Amino acid sequence: DGGLSVAFDRPVVAGGLSITSYSATCVAGDVKTSVNGTASPIAVLGLTAGTEYACSVTATNAFGESKPSRVLKATPLESRTLSVVPVLGGVSAGVKAEIFRADSGERLGGATTQATGIADVKYFSSYKGALVVKVTGAADATYYDERVDGARPFPASQSLLAVLPQSIADKSSVQYGVTTLTNAVAIGAGVQGTAAGVTVPTTLGADSLNAAAFKVMVYFGLDPTKIDLSIVPERLRITDVGTGKRLDGTEQQLNYGAVLIAIAKLAPTGVSVSEFSQIVAAEIKAGVSGSSSNLLKGFADAYSSTVKNTVVPAMQTKIASPPSPGAFPWDSAVWDSATWY
Repeated sequence: DGGLSVAFDRPVVAGGLSITSYSATCVAGDVKTSVNGTASPIAVLGLTAGTEYACSVTATNAFGESKPSRVLKATPLESRTLSVVPVLGGVSAGVKAEIFRADSGERLGGATTQATGIADVKYFSSYKGALVVKVTGAADATYYDERVDGARPFPASQSLLAVLPQSIADKSSVQYGVTTLTNAVAIGAGVQGTAAGVTVPTTLGADSLNAAAFKVMVYFGLDPTKIDLSIVPERLRITDVGTGKRLDGTEQQLNYGAVLIAIAKLAPTGVSVSEFSQIVAAEIKAGVSGSSSNLLKGFADAYSSTVKNTVVPAMQTKIASPPSPGAFPWDSAVWDSATWY
């Protein structure tokens, strides 16, 4: 399975009528493949890797379809898939996930979550560096809110970020969780979400990401041997509302999941988890200590109650130790050897 990412500039339209759609067409011999889209780039899938294709783009508005653009020839790359898992709690279908190059902010592809709460973003690029992921809500999207054991809106005005290190991004298929913690790391490293996508600083790299991750871990008082930002944490989904279901999984997955639930429980009434995530990220970036933060009052208790009430009994003793915000209670050698990015 191969494909091409067909990128193009928006054409100048006479008469003021807006463009409603584009169509990218790639031809090899007698085989023609066309894909519609609303913006650049358009991913043309189902092509044969290693075969040269001639591709062009047309635009459509109220007058009809334009003439094709000039033809460009390209050879498809093997497809790569990033399965994005937004974790507020688990999210509904329709949440938007986009991926961008971490060196330039160029958009590589996008998809929306399915009923599983996972968005499989398939893309084609010779780029194999770190990636920025942006998750954005939608008009009818919801997430599981542990505070009320119910669904709450995740509107298009709200988003979360993550940066995938090259060691993870440089795989043909990988799954990654986008959470309050990954959002804080991304913002701490200087990444910003915009209406058009993301902006990335020229200083973004392993050193700045590790420094940002270190600040996040100390702010919350998290043990680096028990929190791995590269895994997908356990979470409850919309379909779990009212069922009394408990979290089950590995120690790492449960610890990460319990931390996220505890953070969610601290959000003020009327403030969504995604909104609270931005508030927390801004405070960490500003250098506020977790031990003096008003946002984290009750965090240890919220974690302990989460473990008791949300995690399966058989795993509770393994993750029972609550975090201590702002503290540095672990052997310094552990911190010195920890590398998050």
